[in-house]
Formats: sequence, C-alpha cells, structure tokens
Amino acid sequence: MTGRKAIVTGAAGGLGQAICTALLRDGFQVAGFDIDAAGLSRAADMLGDGFAPLTVDLTQPGQIAQAFDQVGALDVLVNNA
Repeated sequence: MTGRKAIVTGAAGGLGQAICTALLRDGFQVAGFDIDAAGLSRAADMLGDGFAPLTVDLTQPGQIAQAFDQVGALDVLVNNA
C-alpha cells in the first residue's frame, strides 16, 4: 500500500498515535488532525517522516475543509476523535 494517504483525527492522543504508527508501518503517509498543537508536535517527533501534523478544530467546518484541501486525495479516513 505504499504511497497511500490517510487522515487520523484525534492523532495527538494515545490511541490516535497507535493508529498512526500502524498506518505508517503499512506504508501510508499520515496526516494527523487534532486541536492539541503541542500534542501533535510531540506525536510528530515520535512518528517521524511520513506524519504530517495539522492543528484542526473539528467543530469548525472551515478548518476541516482547509485541512482536507491541504491533504488532497486520500485513501483512508480514521475518525478517532
């Protein structure tokens, strides 16, 4: 599945990071969405290349649309938040 893209919401939390880790291991590029910018930064340090942290408030449709525009076409969406 190399080259595929995934989005994981709630990526700054423990379960979100575990999901991101599994997707990265399977060859996905992963965009992690979360409102917790500091948590996303820590996740990015831990997850490394292939993980793109995006601070997004999922209660704000405009922010969601902007984030999806940044990511582009995707293959997997994990609604973990």
